[in-house]
Amino acid sequence: MQAKGLQEVKESFSEVPKFYVELQKEELRTIPVLQKVGKKIFADCNPSEVLFEQEIYQVVKSDDGIMLKIYLPFANKKELELSQNKGELILAVKNEVRRFPLTNALLGKDIQGAKLEDGYLKIQF
Repeated sequence: MQAKGLQEVKESFSEVPKFYVELQKEELRTIPVLQKVGKKIFADCNPSEVLFEQEIYQVVKSDDGIMLKIYLPFANKKELELSQNKGELILAVKNEVRRFPLTNALLGKDIQGAKLEDGYLKIQF
């Protein structure tokens, strides 16, 4: 079951750096334990470096109105649910739910359509 989960993480976040650590005997609650695990996770990396620079949230104005682009390279259209509640966009992918506050440019505007294309969810307002 864990192997299947790890494979899904690798596929879903292929371009994002991933760090793995084995299951710990103690809970990750105290500073000494967190420091020990941090040294294992970042043994070959400086954690203060920028490890990922992809823009994940972008508002684009066009002749057709305003489009919100959200980077979702791992999303499958069948597993995606999108809704809007006042000043929030609610996005569910599988069992994960994210809430995006709408920018001033999108407040008061309703979703007109959405499509998943080239790793982006493109939402037209």
